[in-house]
Amino acid sequence: MARSARAAFEQVGRWLTPKRMRPRLSRAYYAILDAGDTIAGRGDPLTPPRSLRRISTNPDNDYRATGREFVAFLARECGLRPEDAVLDVGCGVGRIAVALTEYLSTAGRYDGFDIVPAEIEWCRRQITPRFPQFRFHLADVRNDAYNPAGATPASRYRFPFPDGSFDVAIVASVFTHLLTPDLDNYLRELARVLAPGGRA
Repeated sequence: MARSARAAFEQVGRWLTPKRMRPRLSRAYYAILDAGDTIAGRGDPLTPPRSLRRISTNPDNDYRATGREFVAFLARECGLRPEDAVLDVGCGVGRIAVALTEYLSTAGRYDGFDIVPAEIEWCRRQITPRFPQFRFHLADVRNDAYNPAGATPASRYRFPFPDGSFDVAIVASVFTHLLTPDLDNYLRELARVLAPGGRA
C-alpha cells in the first residue's frame, strides 16, 4: 500500500476511533500487510512482521539497517568486541540482536529481556534456533502501556543474571518509559550485572 494511503488510513483512524481502539486497528492493518507478504513469498526469517514492530511510528522503517547502526555505535563508543557478553535491556523484537548475529563471534553471547510476550516469543522462535548463544527472557514487569498485568513494578525488578555477567549493556528506548524510582533501580541493576570495566 502506498505511503500516502497508509497515512490517510491512520489519520481517519485517529478521527473516527476512541484512543483505545487505535492500537487494535493498527495491529489489524499491519496483520493484513503481513499476510500479503506471506502470500507473495516476501520476507526474511530474521525480520519480524510489521505487526510486531513498535520501534518507531513508521513500522516500514529499515529494521535491519537501524540495528546495524546501533552495533556500529556500540563498537565505536563502547568498544564492543566480537567475543563480548552483551545484555540488551528492553530488547523488543530483536532489532539489535539480529544485527549482533552478524558481529558477535561464537565466543560472544547475548541476553535480551523485554516485557512484551509476543516479541520475546518471536525472538525465541526465529533467532535462538539459528544462533544458540542468543537468549531471550520475558520480564514480568508492570507497565500500563505494554504489560499492565505484570507482577513486578520496575522499581523492584531484579535483572535475572548474576553479578558481573556482561561486558556491554544496551538500553535503547527504555528510560523514557520509566519513572524516577524505576530508573534508579535499573541503573543499580546495570551496575550490578556489568563486569569490572563493563560499558553501557
